[in-house]
Amino acid sequence: MGVFKENLISSADPALGTVVDASVIGQMMAIDGDVSDYDDNTDSLEALADGVSGATTSVTDAVPEPPTANSLQDILHKDGNYTYDNTTDSLEAIRDKSNLIQPAATDNLNTIAASQATNLDLARAGNSGTTTMDGSELPIYEETDTTAFIFEGGYIDWTGLNFGAAEDTIIKAYAKIVSGGSYVQFYEETFLAAALPAPLLVPVPRDINTQCVPRRLANTYGVKITATQGAVGAGWNDIVFEAYDAKAGG
Repeated sequence: MGVFKENLISSADPALGTVVDASVIGQMMAIDGDVSDYDDNTDSLEALADGVSGATTSVTDAVPEPPTANSLQDILHKDGNYTYDNTTDSLEAIRDKSNLIQPAATDNLNTIAASQATNLDLARAGNSGTTTMDGSELPIYEETDTTAFIFEGGYIDWTGLNFGAAEDTIIKAYAKIVSGGSYVQFYEETFLAAALPAPLLVPVPRDINTQCVPRRLANTYGVKITATQGAVGAGWNDIVFEAYDAKAGG
């Protein structure tokens, strides 16, 4: 202690209260021992302590700046609502979800959609409904395609129709079995020749007149059902035909 005190005294000017360059105190005050640029307002221990305290407060109480274009916050959040959850929103989590959707390059949304498009989708035939007879052969159902489909058949409701005065009505069914070919008839049945059918709801096409459900038919190129009322008789009948088919993609 005596040596330090001696060195301290010998390195200062007690009369002027100044510190001599290269003294022990001078080395504490300045990096290079030159105390000429020392400023107690910024460099003293008290000033440094105040600065550290202020920095701590500013870090603790700092409010994040709003996100700017291309900032990290802009990348993490889409709407400024900072609810980022790394278990669902991180790149790894997103990759895991992608693998569920596209487990392989050859097994992805495109291939799944293409596969789905080949599935047969059962639906009411778009041309089901009412057809008013006029003496000519009129189509009451027709479907053509380029891929295989199923014609589920249909029903005609004869309730309330005119009969017995030349209103004989012939129902025919045709199919194409060659691409670009012509229709070939495979079914024909006459109704209203003398009375209303019993039962009144008749499946078309059918094999025998006691059959209660229509025959199914697989086809690719075309199926057509027609109706022909031989004469007006007591009036042209409205033939109601309800049919269903299953086609790829609906």
